[in-house]
Amino acid sequence: MRTLLLVISLLQLTIASGQNHNENFANIHTIQQAKSYAASFSEVNCGLMTAEKDVFFFDELDTANLASQVGLTKSFFGRTIKLLKDSIVSSVNVQVITMDLSKISSGTAEILLDQMMKRLENGESYWDVKSKFGHTSAQFSSSPEPVSDIENRYGISEAQMMEGAYYRWETFGSTDKIGIIIVEETPHDVPGFYTISYLNIRDGSVR
Repeated sequence: MRTLLLVISLLQLTIASGQNHNENFANIHTIQQAKSYAASFSEVNCGLMTAEKDVFFFDELDTANLASQVGLTKSFFGRTIKLLKDSIVSSVNVQVITMDLSKISSGTAEILLDQMMKRLENGESYWDVKSKFGHTSAQFSSSPEPVSDIENRYGISEAQMMEGAYYRWETFGSTDKIGIIIVEETPHDVPGFYTISYLNIRDGSVR
């Protein structure tokens, strides 16, 4: 009985929090205000959405007049999202191979990456490498990303983002990872929005 009451109380708090977020979003108009607000809540995020990466979301927007959409709040895949500022974003299509060193030894990861690099040097594609190494601990992803995110995340400059180029990368700290990034398509401009959003939870399930 106590457990049930605790669950009900937590749900009521979550719903109330969601209602407060919705009310508070009405007073958030700048990116700086959004970042300050999001810093206080784990379920609130600030971010950049682009027409290439968030295709389904942008299908519901009037991309011919982005400025007219600023201030719009809408629910999408379980989140309430407010559009804060429209922008033209420099985007690059990349393919990333990741080795998580918490799941594989650094020695084994280095051996696998060396083998992958040799295949790339011999003219094989990302998809060829994925086909041959998909059974290993390597993680493979392919998507368009803002150029600024790629610069910060993988330590390569926009000038290095030439179609077909590939680089080794590593991140050490809270998560130790190493890998390879391949530039599938050079940077190009796409429509985008800076947003603030929060997770919607009702009756214990994501809406």
